[in-house]
Amino acid sequence: MSFYQDFNDKQAIEAWHAHARAREPFRTLQLRPLSPTIGAEIRGVDLSKDIADEQFAEIRRAADEHLVLAFRGQEISAEQHMAFGRRFGTLHRHVLAKSRAIAGGTDDPEILAWRTGPESRYTAGDAWHSDVSCDPTPIFVSLLHVTKLPSSGGGDTAFANMILAYESLSPASARSSTA
Repeated sequence: MSFYQDFNDKQAIEAWHAHARAREPFRTLQLRPLSPTIGAEIRGVDLSKDIADEQFAEIRRAADEHLVLAFRGQEISAEQHMAFGRRFGTLHRHVLAKSRAIAGGTDDPEILAWRTGPESRYTAGDAWHSDVSCDPTPIFVSLLHVTKLPSSGGGDTAFANMILAYESLSPASARSSTA
């Protein structure tokens, strides 16, 4: 990366933090930021149990403030995963959810299961994408639950702060991106 890019990145990150409102401490969970501009690890929440309204409100606030949340070490069933998802609203039914040939499929249209391995001809998300951006109304949140990691120890999922990216555009670029 060039000095110019590094300097602009630094300015963008500083501006992102300057615009952040004063954040109240969380009362029902512990939060550890994962990077300066996106992501936080949440502790003190058991997704296998019903979540009290106050704690869910804090989870929702954490998602609004940090954009990506990680709940490590959760042992949850598909039903518990969906119950947590329903707290955010109606679950999306992806057109490929029941396709065993493409997605590994389940018997539930509200679960989009991807299984890939060395013999897979196709891997979901091979290219940069935003989940279900092909739909007329984008989804609010994707709730990923990894049940098996590759032998390398992890997948290649990456996240980007698109709010910061848009706010970092020059006014002319911002206008042309919304035209």
